[in-house]
Amino acid sequence: MHPRFTILLLLTLLVVSCSILKSTQPENENSVLPDKEYPIRSVLHWKSFMDWDAVTIEEAAGADQIVLPLSRVFSDASTGILQSLRLLNPNIQIIGYQPVLNVAALWPDTVYLRNTLPYELDYYYAVENDWACTTTGDTLMMWPGMTVLTPIENGNLNRDLIGKIVDCIELYKNGS
Repeated sequence: MHPRFTILLLLTLLVVSCSILKSTQPENENSVLPDKEYPIRSVLHWKSFMDWDAVTIEEAAGADQIVLPLSRVFSDASTGILQSLRLLNPNIQIIGYQPVLNVAALWPDTVYLRNTLPYELDYYYAVENDWACTTTGDTLMMWPGMTVLTPIENGNLNRDLIGKIVDCIELYKNGS
C-alpha cells in the first residue's frame, strides 16, 4: 500500500475512533458504569472564532470534544481559542475534519486567506484541477459555494486527488 494512502487510512481511523461512543452497557452484572454522562457532549463549530468571548469559550470547554474543520485547526487565528479550551479542560478532544468531496469557493482576497486560513487556501489550490463538471461543462456544486470534487476518474478511485489531499494535510500536520 502506498504510504500516502496508509496515512489517509490512519487519519480516517483516528477520526472515527475519536468519535465512537463507549458502550453504556455493563460488561457483566457486577460491573459499575462510570460516573460519566453519556452520550459525550460535543461542540461542532465550522465558522470563525471572531465572535467567541470568554463566556463562549468557557461554555465550549465544558464539552468533552470540539469538532471543527482542519482550516480552523491549522489557523493561527484559532490558536488562542484552542489553547484556552485546553487550559480550561485539559481532557477536551479537539477533532479536525476535512470534507474530501467538495471544496469551498474562496473569497477574492487571497491575502486575507493566506494570513488567516492558509490551510484552506492551500487545500483549494491543491484540488482546483479536480473539480467535477456537469454534462454541460458547468462546475458541479453540492450547494452554492461548495464545488464537488471528482473522487472517481475513468471508473477508478482518483488516487492523484487523494494524494494531493493527504499531502496538504501532512504538510500542515507536520508544521503544527
